[in-house]
Parts: sequence; structure tokens; C-alpha cells
Amino acid sequence: MKIINPTEFSPALQSVYYTAIPEQGDEGPYFFEISDGSGTVAGAKTFDKDDTFLINVSAYLKSGIDVAPAPTQQSTIICLPDRTLNSNIIYNGASYSTVHLMGNFFTSDDGLMSEQLTARSIYYGDQDEITFLSDAGEITAEIIIQGTGKKFFLQSLQITDKSPVTVIINCDDLKEFIEPYRYRYGEKFPSFTLSIKNEEEQLFRITYHILRFPGIRVCWWNRYGAVDFFTFPILTEKRTVKKGNKTGLNFTAGFSSLTEEVNNLAAGILSSPQIWLTSGDEFIPVSVVSDSIITDTYHSPQYVSFSTI
Repeated sequence: MKIINPTEFSPALQSVYYTAIPEQGDEGPYFFEISDGSGTVAGAKTFDKDDTFLINVSAYLKSGIDVAPAPTQQSTIICLPDRTLNSNIIYNGASYSTVHLMGNFFTSDDGLMSEQLTARSIYYGDQDEITFLSDAGEITAEIIIQGTGKKFFLQSLQITDKSPVTVIINCDDLKEFIEPYRYRYGEKFPSFTLSIKNEEEQLFRITYHILRFPGIRVCWWNRYGAVDFFTFPILTEKRTVKKGNKTGLNFTAGFSSLTEEVNNLAAGILSSPQIWLTSGDEFIPVSVVSDSIITDTYHSPQYVSFSTI
């Protein structure tokens, strides 16, 4: 029996097929066990015909799919365990396994697992994540204070196999690098660039502008199987609501404009299976109560409403 595995790092939320091709001398029926991604056998399939057949294991993976933000008090580089899972089939005592990402889209050509913008806003106390699929090597991250040329080494991580890597930025953790340059170069609220490399190869450069005031910041499980963060520049409504014996918060936040990049980001939030309101290292699950972006044609911001209950 010849078994062809699914594509490595293909999205687990799409259909996932193993291809089985009987070879000369093989005789049916052909019996396959299917794992649920945790190693536990969750199902089986039997085929009688001596023909090529597809084994769809997607339904058995869903119980193992769960993505969440990673609270941390420090900026770091890490390989998070909830960014991948394995599919697995067993035939005639032999095991066949493939690693998958926790989304429903393949990553972009550069491996970036994000719907976010390469120019982002952040405030002290906020966290941000950048996840990407990387080849083996030493991943390094450094902070560059814009307008100064000053560079500060953040952290490095050696990975031995291709895998998703997450760089987590905790803005409070960067104060010691940023604060000395706030007034010296005339920047009351300066910007900095996060530079990410694999060995000497430049992978990503993401620019952060430090906000004057904290904003409404949310994060969500994106279509690539990672977590994105965004700070809404506009808050139009915030009120306490009750449902039975539960008390929660309803709020409406807005985008200042709806460019193509922001439109893709907004679509990602609306279609996400899980969204959180962030407050420091606390993540509060929220749901979207508007099923589309509400547009004010006179002032032209675009709004979306959320609820914590």
C-alpha cells in the first residue's frame, strides 16, 4: 500500500486528505485507524475496492484545534504548542503523520501568519504577537528606535526544524529602551521598528507607533491559525449590560478609514471563531454583535460592535 500524506503545514480547518493507493499483491478489505490529533484513535474507515481512495480526516482534527493568545510579562520568542497539530492514520501497523497549522488558509509566500498591518499602533501595557512559519535556524529579534538608529537586541531562539515561531512584544518591557529617547530627539511619543531575522536573512520589519492614550484593543484567532492584535482608534459606545444573572460590557469601536488593508483586517475579525478584549495580560472573550461593518457615510468611519456576554 502506498500512502501519500497531506501537504505539510496545510490548514487543519480545510479538508485534509490522505491518499491510499493499493499496490500489486495487496488485497482488500483495507482498514485504516484515524487519530484525532492528540494520538487517541478516534475513528476508522474500511475500503473494499482495489482502487485509489481518499481518506478525509478533517472531522477527527476539530476536537484538537484551539488557539489562544499567550499572556506574558516579557517580550520573547517562542514556539507555541497550540499553533500546530498532527493528523495521523494507521494502516497495517504503520503510522503516517502530518503536521498542520490551526487555520483555514495557507500562509503567504513569506510565511507570515497575520492579517495585521506592518505599521501598527501600541500603548504601554499592550501586547502584540507576530507568528510566522520559519525554516530551521537562529531566529533573532531587535528593536530599532526610529530617528535615532539605536538598536537593542531583544532575544534569539534556535529552531532545528521548520515550524511556526511567535515573537511576542510586551510594550512595558520595552520602556527602558524607548523612554530615554522620547524628548532627546523631539519625539514625545516615538516609534520603533521590530526587526526579525533568521540567521542573516531579514524576514520582517514591523513599525510600531506608541499611542498618546490607551485604546480599545482586541485580538482574534486569525485565518492562518495564529493570533492578531489591533487597537481601535475610535470608541463610540461603552455600556454595562445584563443578561439573566450575568453582567457584561457592550462596546462599539471604529476604524478611522477603510483602506484595502484595514478592510482585510476587519473581515478577519468578523469571521474569527474567537475574539478577546485585551487589558494588560488579561484576555476577555467577546463576540461580535454586528455581522457587518457599519458605515457612517457622512463622517466615513466604519464601526463594529462587540459584547462580553
